[in-house]
Amino acid sequence: MTLIQYLKDSMDTFQKLELKLTVFEADSYISYLANKYNAYIISNDSDFYIYKVPEYINFKDIIFPGNVEYETFEIKYYSYNNKQIYEHFGLMEEMMPIFGSLCGNDYVNLEHYKELKTYITRYKSKIIFKGINKIKTQYFKRIVIFLLQMYENVKHNNIENNENNKIQRNSNNINDISISSYEDLSNLQKLILEEIFKDTHNIIEEKHRFEFQKTLIDSVREYNPNRKIQKIINKVDIDKKLSKNKFLRMNEKILELYYSNSELPIKDHVSQITNDFGSFSVDQLINHFNLTKDTLPIFASLCGNDKLKITEFSRDFQNHFYSILKDENNNNNRMDSGSMYDYYRNIVNFISNIYDTIQMEKNDKNENELELHEYVYEENKLSPLQKMMNEKIVKNIFNDHLKKFYISVQRKFSKALNKSVIEYNKIFYEEPNNMNSFNKTNNENKNKSPTENETEIETEIETETKTKNPKELAIKAIIDKNEGDSFFCTNEFIKNRVFSLDEQVLESYYASDYNIKLLNILINDHFICIQYFEMIDKQNCWNITEDLRKEMYKIMFNLNIKHSRSKYSDNDETYVIKEFTRKGEDLSNNKLIIKTKEIDELSLNSTNERFIKYLTLFKCKIDDIMDLPYFIIPCLTSLRFLLLKKLETNSFIFNKENSLYSHLSNYIINNNNGNNKENSKRSQDDLNINKEGTQKNINDIKNEETITKLYDYEFEALLASCIAALSFTYLHTNSFLKLKESETDKTSMMTSSEYLIRNHIKKYVTVGYHNLYDDLRYNKSRSLQLIHPWSIECMEDINQLENSIQIYAEYINILNTNTNTLEALKLPIDLPEFRSFTSMYHFQWEQAFHCMVNPFKLSNEKNISSIFHNLFTVTILNNNEDNTSTINPTEYINYLCDLYNKMLTRLILNI
Repeated sequence: MTLIQYLKDSMDTFQKLELKLTVFEADSYISYLANKYNAYIISNDSDFYIYKVPEYINFKDIIFPGNVEYETFEIKYYSYNNKQIYEHFGLMEEMMPIFGSLCGNDYVNLEHYKELKTYITRYKSKIIFKGINKIKTQYFKRIVIFLLQMYENVKHNNIENNENNKIQRNSNNINDISISSYEDLSNLQKLILEEIFKDTHNIIEEKHRFEFQKTLIDSVREYNPNRKIQKIINKVDIDKKLSKNKFLRMNEKILELYYSNSELPIKDHVSQITNDFGSFSVDQLINHFNLTKDTLPIFASLCGNDKLKITEFSRDFQNHFYSILKDENNNNNRMDSGSMYDYYRNIVNFISNIYDTIQMEKNDKNENELELHEYVYEENKLSPLQKMMNEKIVKNIFNDHLKKFYISVQRKFSKALNKSVIEYNKIFYEEPNNMNSFNKTNNENKNKSPTENETEIETEIETETKTKNPKELAIKAIIDKNEGDSFFCTNEFIKNRVFSLDEQVLESYYASDYNIKLLNILINDHFICIQYFEMIDKQNCWNITEDLRKEMYKIMFNLNIKHSRSKYSDNDETYVIKEFTRKGEDLSNNKLIIKTKEIDELSLNSTNERFIKYLTLFKCKIDDIMDLPYFIIPCLTSLRFLLLKKLETNSFIFNKENSLYSHLSNYIINNNNGNNKENSKRSQDDLNINKEGTQKNINDIKNEETITKLYDYEFEALLASCIAALSFTYLHTNSFLKLKESETDKTSMMTSSEYLIRNHIKKYVTVGYHNLYDDLRYNKSRSLQLIHPWSIECMEDINQLENSIQIYAEYINILNTNTNTLEALKLPIDLPEFRSFTSMYHFQWEQAFHCMVNPFKLSNEKNISSIFHNLFTVTILNNNEDNTSTINPTEYINYLCDLYNKMLTRLILNI
């Protein structure tokens, strides 16, 4: 999270830096972005050797200079692309996703299919393939041989038993899975996969066969470059989508002819053309194809439509027509072959040649009457240029071929072309909603006022949108604007959840202001409790925040989504979140059950209401934080929560003779009396019975978790480490003078009833940097530096060290839940200063914590000033000359000590 925060904060300084997030698998999205921007990918993930990307650089192939001298600073690297890889292995490009899958990846775990790995390792082909010996890795070599043999089998449609294969296979075996329905696989990929499934039918155990085949298919699909993540949002019939664009329509029969020699299925071409151009407006088409208002209708007509149906002409004419297009393209390669599909490119070049011919003839005759003027639309008429171009097109196609085609065919084609162009002229000039940036030049529009024209456009848009769900339209608009690539999934449940999201939270997610894990809860109803560095014989560090997370989930579903039934619930009265967590040495899932009534009853309107709700969840009040800097709030609330949870479970160990803690004894008695009575009734035999009422087995007892005790000196060391950690940001010496000035300002003093968090923030708005990039740039490092990092004394008592490790894990978990709760309440949206708490890096310095446990434990007086002076040195940077002349290291440490004492008093005495 700290890295994400650093990147996000850097975006404020570097305008061209953009942070993209994804809820699901990121590799295909990264590949998509790399191709979109023609950019290179830097990663350790070997999958990018397989993806079709412009350039891939592995981290291990980056060579940094030994000395950093700006004049000679040079970073060297080795880069690869998809073509280099498949040529090295002697494979076709379409085979690379299958090759990568058989090598093993996140989808295909070869350890689960050891018999397959053994089979491929020993696989021998009766054909000797050229270039195989240059492959050094033996397993890669065997996979290549295996795939090339499968390809040979496909080519010859002849499945043969390998002479060296010890397992006889039945060629009549039927695959366990149908592959024909996967439209994002090419024909060749389907054929090879089917061949692999037949070849390995008896190799894979029957109970694992279907799973293997499905896993292999999904892996290949993930690598495929033509997977469009946007399909979750725009998964509509191709013909429907094409029909929405009245300017550019495509007939599948035309493509069958044109791409007859392609190895890709026709649907792949139609689908890709649809995705690329199906929703283009007039001006977008003109800009993309380098056409004009006059020539675009001709281009669209030659692409094929209801008026000009090339497929209604004879097959001989169709072949002749497309050969003319291809010949023209060869003679004048006006457009880059990579900029659009061949069919469109050839028509554009054909039209451009006709246009150039007209211009050359005009120049030769020195005629001025052919100069192009702005065309004023006339109903059912061609423009002068269109008329000339259509005549030239007909002449070009038919003049040398009248013996082959009757004059009636020429007339039919000419008549259909003119009708089609006139029809497109009507669309371009008569339908205001389709004109976009074009001026309306007909007489009717000239006589109308701008307001009347705008009203007509708005009316048409309103008529169209009334037929659709406004909520769905709003979500689609947000996803389209942000490319929608983080929501790739064909699961209908998830798709519906996406359309139920609050628009604000979706916008925040795309702006990197909303945690991906929280979004996953809203979409998937589950949460992964990531394991920290902790002691597995102690209670899971996530247990301490279970009740808090439950409240957080209620808030999330109240504010961020119109909740439907949970996927894990069997009724509408309860909502279930499944959490994946550690229990003892095992991984398990825990279901948190929430009453939907409790979700609906929440009232969280104003910013202050939500902030007070935040304080309440962490067992704090306004009086606890009123006269402390606002940036202390997450630290104080987290420590208060930790302390009270330990008191509730009677696991806070303190010196009862210490006046600071003496009152806590009564608190424990009052709050735990009922629990103690209940526990005292339970015998040891009762404790050996599990939740189901049956006797616990050895594994149950082994996984029993011990609640971690919190000692008073650990709590004090934890608070002190937070203060020390803040010396990197808000409590850095660069901010020290401004901080003192803010605290001497009494103008913003108020009572708890008058308290507003916005006013609290304003008082300290000039203190420190609210940006991690700026912290690193200007502050360089913490103002407090440990004199002896990781001193041996903190490791001598192993039991104490292990306990402290677990306490720190619980503290980090509380901080994590703290920032999640802030985001769930949408406070960082309303209070931009709170965005700097995304990772809570301000309050974390584990090394300092462990180094301070013993000094607090062994010191009778627990003098914070002495401990700070003994453990730390103060570093004062020269960023601000005025500061360096007035900051005294002792004064600075004394200020930190005063803040420590003030916070400790609030944390303990206000309970």
